[in-house]
Amino acid sequence: MTMIGVNNYLQYANKNNKNIVHYEGILIYSPEFGPSRLPQEVLFMPQEWNREISFEDFLLKSLNERDKTLYQVYFQGVRWIIPDLERELENAKFISVKIGDKDISGRATYAKLSFEQLDQTIGSPLEVLLPSIRTDLKLVFKNSKFKVGLIDAPESIGVLKLYQAINW
Repeated sequence: MTMIGVNNYLQYANKNNKNIVHYEGILIYSPEFGPSRLPQEVLFMPQEWNREISFEDFLLKSLNERDKTLYQVYFQGVRWIIPDLERELENAKFISVKIGDKDISGRATYAKLSFEQLDQTIGSPLEVLLPSIRTDLKLVFKNSKFKVGLIDAPESIGVLKLYQAINW
């Protein structure tokens, strides 16, 4: 499989009437989530930041919200569209966090993720057989511990196609 690039993918999606939906939010990841420095999966909390407060305060406020949920999103596939994805992640501004009971070193950043919506007329029998199970995940930021819900991204959100760092 060859890498196609962001502009080529967007042209392809437009030409083929693909429905692309964009979400901004908090992205949390660790290179330990995959076999290379590029994480296999990322944790994503769709939530817009108005930039009237610092990212640190935005992250604290978001993690303190009741019923906060992170979506576990498959990330490796984006590398086929964005050739320099690993470099883009390395250059993105981030805040250090600890993830899970083992306090895995992670990064929290702000990003835009773009998903290709799947054809909703084709129902997936797996959605009925394998409902999303919410588990609790511990996050540590600025010596404060947070418990957040973690679920697999629902099929209705689509397939992640693009990542764009939004630096502050």
